[in-house]
Amino acid sequence: MIRLGQLGLGGLSLPGLLGAEKAQAIFSNQRQRRNKAKSCIFLFLWGGPPQQDMWDMKPDAPAGIRSIFQPIRTLVPGIDICDQMPLLAQVTDKIAFVRSMSHPSNVHEASVYHTLTGKQNPTLISPRNFRRRTDFPNFGSVISRLQPPGVMPASVTIPRPIGHDGVTYAGTYGGFLGPRFDPMELREAPNSNDQPTHALSLPEGVNESRLIARRGLIHLLESQDRLLQQMHSTEALDSSYEQAFRMVANPAAKRAFQIDLEPPAVRDRYGRTRFGQSCLLARRLVQHGVPFVQVNWSDHVEAEEDSGDGGWDHHYRNFQIMQDRHAPW
Repeated sequence: MIRLGQLGLGGLSLPGLLGAEKAQAIFSNQRQRRNKAKSCIFLFLWGGPPQQDMWDMKPDAPAGIRSIFQPIRTLVPGIDICDQMPLLAQVTDKIAFVRSMSHPSNVHEASVYHTLTGKQNPTLISPRNFRRRTDFPNFGSVISRLQPPGVMPASVTIPRPIGHDGVTYAGTYGGFLGPRFDPMELREAPNSNDQPTHALSLPEGVNESRLIARRGLIHLLESQDRLLQQMHSTEALDSSYEQAFRMVANPAAKRAFQIDLEPPAVRDRYGRTRFGQSCLLARRLVQHGVPFVQVNWSDHVEAEEDSGDGGWDHHYRNFQIMQDRHAPW
């Protein structure tokens, strides 16, 4: 070290090198503090959005490889996107395109698990892969684990978790972290027997006075059995009760979910589709203090939902669905 300091390194002595590293560390810490995100809205277009028809049309490739859509110029020189998304082309200066992400699976269930948890699970059986408490937690549940409890939940999934044909996909909730850290789900997966994890309204015949009385009764009963309180599952359930009580008893929390409070012009701008209105709801939630909101693509057409929400699983109808609905939305 002494010799290195005496010899210098490209004209920079060891004290100068260490001083530069210290200055860089201070700058990095300041930058991290300045750029620390307070919230995240994760738009998950599940089902497989076609990259070759959205971001990389390959217009010079032979037929059968190039897209039938045309690339259009965007706000950023050198970045072209599909001509079916002209409004998105106007905000590409706020978008970072990551072209290096891929995974080897072409199975929806395994791919959803991988992209939402960061882990691969070769034991998943398609299509009957119900989510289990042995699963790894998804992003939102990890944030819930690290977030102190408050009036608003730390993670919300809208309009509902991913699934179809009675199966809620693995990787969509807290897994081994336990139900205490599950994302708030307002609706169940399509055709699923699961119940939503939270309710926003009181049951019929129960006003807020009765709710408070019931809460006191619960605490009285729990105090009679401390051994039961020490059980892990009961602790998680108690935390869920507390979160539910904070939600239904707090008018501000309930207002966050009332999308009809938005001006009609704002709702029109987001699009009167389930996905568009879910994005608007996500904005309301982060404005009211929810740190993480996952918006799952959910098809607007009820006839298709009756047979299961296929998301972006277009198959042979890809160009028609892209042009008629999904790309414009």
